[in-house]
Amino acid sequence: MKNHWLLQSRQRNNPIINFDGRADDLIPWGKKTLERKPTAMDRICVRRMMFYIQKRMREILRSNRTEITEEVINASVDLLEDIRSRKGCSSYSVDYSHDKIQIGFVPIRGVESILLNLEIKRI
Repeated sequence: MKNHWLLQSRQRNNPIINFDGRADDLIPWGKKTLERKPTAMDRICVRRMMFYIQKRMREILRSNRTEITEEVINASVDLLEDIRSRKGCSSYSVDYSHDKIQIGFVPIRGVESILLNLEIKRI
């Protein structure tokens, strides 16, 4: 295989390679983002999980536009517990006030926590 250049440390993208020479068998090779520092956010799966949590939390918060209620907290905890049970994160936290919610989670095999701050804005 002539793809030894993929292992170079300066390579910051996931190249598209072809193992067997067929034009219909192109494969993106790698799981890194363009993040320069080695952090939890440099892995595509962690970014996708963060975007998924943000999207689901927006849906949950849309149902209650005035304040954070017990129903919103329970739905948030259920969402994060489902992710934890499917081995997406090792731990999580939910902190809230009447119009703000902060979600923290530690990705599986991660050492850092990721914090998402969400706020209900009155229009």
